[in-house]
Amino acid sequence: MGCSVAHIELKSGGHIITNYDPAKKLSDSSSIKLPITSFIDNELLVLKVVLNDHFVKSVRDSDEYLQEIIQFKKVDQSHTKIISSMIGWGSGSDWDNTYNFFVKGNEYTYKALLKKYK
Repeated sequence: MGCSVAHIELKSGGHIITNYDPAKKLSDSSSIKLPITSFIDNELLVLKVVLNDHFVKSVRDSDEYLQEIIQFKKVDQSHTKIISSMIGWGSGSDWDNTYNFFVKGNEYTYKALLKKYK
């Protein structure tokens, strides 16, 4: 599993749009759309998480505060520590399922990133 289609406009007010199905267009409802609310080069990336149709409607309708905050901390000349925090979760079993989806998905994504840049 890897991101097959992506478009990134890396700036405050930009966005990241991805889809794991190479047969789909980025405009497809299954695409993942992440508006960039804040970006400081080599320091901070804040993404507004917009849930797609993979998630139940009740969660999609109440995701207005869901965000991922990614901090980049320089360790030394060749290493950077990445700290990813997701905030804005709702409560209830549907939100628990959404949380568990992101635990697995984010773990996969960051492990893939580590493999690519080791």
